[in-house]
Amino acid sequence: MSGPELVQQVAGVVLDTGLKATVVLALPALLARPLARLSGAARHAVWSVALACVPLLAVAAAFGPSGPATEATWVMWVWAAGALVSGVPLLHGLLTLRRLTAEASGRGTVRTADVAGPLTWGVLRPVVLLPRAPGWTAGERAMVLAHERAHIARHDWLVHVLARAVCALLWFHPLAWLAWRRLAHAAEDAADDAVLRGGVRPSAYARLLVGATRTTPSVALAATRHPTHARVARVLAAHPRRGSRRGVVPLAALIGLGLIGTSATWTPLVLPPTCRAVPDAPDAPPPLLRRDP
Repeated sequence: MSGPELVQQVAGVVLDTGLKATVVLALPALLARPLARLSGAARHAVWSVALACVPLLAVAAAFGPSGPATEATWVMWVWAAGALVSGVPLLHGLLTLRRLTAEASGRGTVRTADVAGPLTWGVLRPVVLLPRAPGWTAGERAMVLAHERAHIARHDWLVHVLARAVCALLWFHPLAWLAWRRLAHAAEDAADDAVLRGGVRPSAYARLLVGATRTTPSVALAATRHPTHARVARVLAAHPRRGSRRGVVPLAALIGLGLIGTSATWTPLVLPPTCRAVPDAPDAPPPLLRRDP
């Protein structure tokens, strides 16, 4: 494949993925009201699957038998520039977290650092960074650690970063950024549910949330990413806190729609007339040999 053909192919994949991602990401957005009644874990699963379908759509479009292509090659260059710019904050956030962890006091999972609020990051060796002088009581510190350890147990940070990477690649799509924000909110709600299931009084936990600060690196999982007033209202209300069974139906519908959208990109290969197979002709008798007189 020549250079111009590759550019046309990439541009076609971008357009194809963006169009089909609209269908996949619009489903949970349209189901926002019924999803709001589910547990945080259920909503987190739904938004995770929605964002996971996006790279599947791109791969299917790129490696299908006859991948999409367009002569609007400028699409590829605009997309590449936007993806690069959108990826810079992600890289900067990761470097910031490494620096904060290197400068933190203590060893092990829980450390203290110059951070405005508690945050969690890491996969193989997750780290919880706490402010140096937060002014918490022993009970409040225990609630904070229960929240952050719930993130670790669910591997929320890995999902969060992968979702942020999808947004960088699909930077032009507003539904991708909406899905990322809803995913982050659902992760916080799921961790809050885990704290409350541990026997913490909702009123005590709500007071802790009211006193939380909001400045944290964008790629960290912080307890302050979700708007405080929404979290406090949810903690004090009677929301479901027992896992994600009630989210099975919308989740299954989303998976089915994602698979349909993925299969739609695999268009059959149409051969030009000169390359089409010709059915075997019946055996013809051998030509008669002629003898010259």
